[in-house]
This record gives sequence, C-alpha cells and structure tokens, in this order.
Amino acid sequence: MSNSPIEGMVRVGTVSSVNESARTARVFFPDVEIMSGELKITKFPPLTPWLPVPGDTVLCLYDFTFNGDGYILGAL
Repeated sequence: MSNSPIEGMVRVGTVSSVNESARTARVFFPDVEIMSGELKITKFPPLTPWLPVPGDTVLCLYDFTFNGDGYILGAL
C-alpha cells in the first residue's frame, strides 16, 4: 500500500450516467468499488465538445484535496 500524497488523484473508471446539460457524469471505480459524485467533463477547444456515454472507460483527475472536485479527461 502506497502512502503517496497523489494516490487516488488519477483514476480509471466506467461511466454510469451523463448529465448533458450540466456537462457532468458519474463514474464507477471498480478497483475501490465506489461511485463518484458528479464529475465535470473537460473540453479542449477548438475540438468539438465530447460527452461520454454510459459504459465508456474514462480517465479521471481529482483535485488534491479531500472530497475535491473531479474531472473526466477523456475516454480510453
């Protein structure tokens, strides 16, 4: 078990649901059997805004704070 301060900041999970109007999604992380709260979906202009669909495997990044905000960076 690692005691790294960045442990858990980067996670891979499966999209469970998407809120298109808010550009958020909930993600299940099977390694820890936890469902996320609403994670913000990033967009990188000038690319067309991307939204995941349930079942997509995604890469997520969390703020370096307890219960910090999380972001979906893209699909794997």
